[in-house]
Amino acid sequence: MTRPTGATGVGGVAAGSGMLAAACGTDAALALASRTLAETERDAEARRIAQAERRARFDLAQGPLLRARLLCLREGEHWLLLTMHHIATDGWSVGVLWRELAVLYAAFHAGQPSPLPALAGLDESGCVAYIGTFSKVLMPSLRVGYLVAPPPLRERIARLKRLTDYHTPWPLQRAMTTFIVEGHLERHIRRMRRHYGEKRAALHAALASVSDRAQLRGLDAGLHVFLELDAALDAEDIARRAARTLPSRIAA
Repeated sequence: MTRPTGATGVGGVAAGSGMLAAACGTDAALALASRTLAETERDAEARRIAQAERRARFDLAQGPLLRARLLCLREGEHWLLLTMHHIATDGWSVGVLWRELAVLYAAFHAGQPSPLPALAGLDESGCVAYIGTFSKVLMPSLRVGYLVAPPPLRERIARLKRLTDYHTPWPLQRAMTTFIVEGHLERHIRRMRRHYGEKRAALHAALASVSDRAQLRGLDAGLHVFLELDAALDAEDIARRAARTLPSRIAA
């Protein structure tokens, strides 16, 4: 496509310098104009939504004081709208937020784990507590959770637990303590890492033949992965065909 300069008469319409674009036929010209108008409308709608988000009031009694909304304008282009009340943030913390979001997005786009340090390692005021459950690590029927609290919160947590929840079976706690102290939990976690690592490697090898059309992401850590398809492929059609094919193969 070229962009001629100088004044030209086109179908009785005066076209000045920079106004004329040459296309390979009317179909191509119509497609170009339609796409341009559609993108213009999407951009205008995105700006309208952003302005509405900016003007929307916060409910200080109910919250939240930070609202997030993700807009998809077109393939490969998204807007992340973050609207924050000044009570919950300041100039310094906003800078930290933007830097960490950029780092996390770069890692996600590359299929890598988060490079940010653990939140507890950044905590200087004793406000971060970690909560987990052994039902995810060992077995679903093991209904024992845990809370790792910083010193300023421990006494209050113990007092509130005595008042509201004093029903964690002590024999189970003793058994879990012995299991951890004798190193069985650490060995179990190492064994599971090897086991699921082998599964991830097998899945990666099985999909190697289609690596030019689909990339397996999230293999570095965790139990969940996702398949990133080439933009030219119809993801919904592939999902439908997979749903029809996989049950028969599993049954066989």
